[in-house]
Amino acid sequence: MAVPSLKKPQQKSSLPDSGIRRVKILVASPGDVLTERKIVEQVIKKWNILHSEERKLVLDAVLWESHTASESGERTQGIINRQIVDQCDFAIGIFWTRIGTPTGVAPGGAVEEVERMIASGKQVMLYFSDKPIAPSAINAQQRAKIDEFRASIQRNALVAGYKKHTQFHEKLADDIFTQVRRWYCHTGEDEIDLSSANQVKMSAPKAFIAYSWEDESHKKWVADLATRLRHNGIETILDQWHAVLGDQLPDFMEKEIRNNDFVLIICTPKYRSKCDNRDGGAGYEGDIMTAEVFTTKNHRKFIPVLAKGSWDEAAPSWLKGKFYLDLSTPKQDERNYPRLIDALLHSHPEPPPVMPRIAAIPPRQFPITPSVVIVENRQQLFQNTNEQNAEYILIPGGSYLYSATKKEEHVSDLYFAKYPVTNQRYRDFIRFLQSDGLHQGVSLSISSLREELKAIAKRNLWWSQLGDYLHDGKNDLAALFLSSFDADTKFNGNNQPVVGVTWYAASAYCLWLSMLEGSTTRYRLPTAIEWEWAAGGKRETIPQKVRDYPWPDDEGDISVRLANYNGNVGATTPVGSYPDGATPEGLYDMAGNVWEWTDSWWDEKTRSFRVLRGGSWNFTAEYCRSADRGGDHPGGRSSGVGFRLVFVP
Repeated sequence: MAVPSLKKPQQKSSLPDSGIRRVKILVASPGDVLTERKIVEQVIKKWNILHSEERKLVLDAVLWESHTASESGERTQGIINRQIVDQCDFAIGIFWTRIGTPTGVAPGGAVEEVERMIASGKQVMLYFSDKPIAPSAINAQQRAKIDEFRASIQRNALVAGYKKHTQFHEKLADDIFTQVRRWYCHTGEDEIDLSSANQVKMSAPKAFIAYSWEDESHKKWVADLATRLRHNGIETILDQWHAVLGDQLPDFMEKEIRNNDFVLIICTPKYRSKCDNRDGGAGYEGDIMTAEVFTTKNHRKFIPVLAKGSWDEAAPSWLKGKFYLDLSTPKQDERNYPRLIDALLHSHPEPPPVMPRIAAIPPRQFPITPSVVIVENRQQLFQNTNEQNAEYILIPGGSYLYSATKKEEHVSDLYFAKYPVTNQRYRDFIRFLQSDGLHQGVSLSISSLREELKAIAKRNLWWSQLGDYLHDGKNDLAALFLSSFDADTKFNGNNQPVVGVTWYAASAYCLWLSMLEGSTTRYRLPTAIEWEWAAGGKRETIPQKVRDYPWPDDEGDISVRLANYNGNVGATTPVGSYPDGATPEGLYDMAGNVWEWTDSWWDEKTRSFRVLRGGSWNFTAEYCRSADRGGDHPGGRSSGVGFRLVFVP
């Protein structure tokens, strides 16, 4: 069953004279998932309550039972297609045990709707239920067709499975939050693009496939991989397709290796032999790639893919120690192919801009001159491609009266993360520690990270008990640093802030990001003084205490419109859910949702507790004040504690 390439959804409808965009979402499914259809309506309704006003966008769930009218003159599914399917912007497809009644075009109406949406260049989010069912209730013929459809479409699309309605609810809510923002908002902003003439056009990432010509079956395997990648939005360059008679292959290889965003290196024992022995095209490719890495230092560009044999048998010498993706068996392919797509699509390698050095802070002439550094010619925001394009916002430096000491403190210019670290981003770190995934093709070994942690413990840089803590996880750092709420559906949504992580885990995450860029200190936790200034510092004034709350004073006292606190929601909320509660600079969730670890001790003499800032979803209003402090043992875990990073240019 062929599936055409997917395109960015087209933005069509808007409410007259209101500036409000309306996006129609088709709910396509057979009749055995009625509960899931209701969940879709609930999730969309909640999204509208939380986000529609802020983003000038309304989502409409379109269901055949409520959005079609009686009509005759053609086949039933044709009428449905014309009345609702063709009018929708994207679709949610849900399947369990039934595929439906044949339409004459497809084995079932929902299948025809899904394929019709994809064929017209529209996106489809696909979910397959793995809920248990009594054998007596299974229609073997229907189930076989479902299995066939699932196997066919997941070769060319990322699909999600679930075993419980709660899992479906959680996954769908996360996907709606992520994809609506990605498809219908400006990159790096939360505003809807209302003009088709001003739509952000995102070029597809380009990937060149480097491999050895071994036999026809291997060439077909490579061509099939390239075809799948193109179906998933990757512009794939392959010599079988793009080299023409008369081309000098060495010139072709060199041009494509240098000009493409990524190079996928298909590793087999034969490829290793040719590469290490400088034999033929594979040997020439190896020379070009190693030179490219040496010259540009761009390790992320080169992604090894294991196609045959073991990694020791298949990896050329220059790739030893690099992360690789195993697609060598159907089971490994099913597990790892989605990770490859995620890496290629979400890490389109435009590195963060080179930041100018922070200028020396001139002597302050108190009280005549303001105590703020005027920031000129400074990048206001950048995205970290190693962190799924996490955004960091420039917070200009200045002086203020620190609440804990009532003394004047100075803060230099810093880049603060726009949001607390989310589960989705933190799981990249855990996957790295598990050594069975790919982090955007970056060359960094777990042993290097482990040795750096040991060195930090030996020098007593974090805490005297760090060595004992690391010893507990000597054989499994992933388990040691894993969130204790990673399996709890109340807290583990992709866009919810990660909770249940120790101060050590948060600091290790910072170290990992830094080491990906060849440093050990580029990313870190903010100090309590820095955090308070970022949350409530008053710019262009003589030093004084910070604002009561992060938002501008004219927003008033804390309320459920501004923050998640006092158990009003009953759990953490996706980051950015309270735009009115953001700081003037654009930092979200600085009040409520989760306490945030800082790099400061509560008491420098006893060094027993690290300072927490910001309050959380289950704490009362006074704890959400910009000047309030909490504290916990560095090894403590809580459903109300997460963390946020700062970037040091």
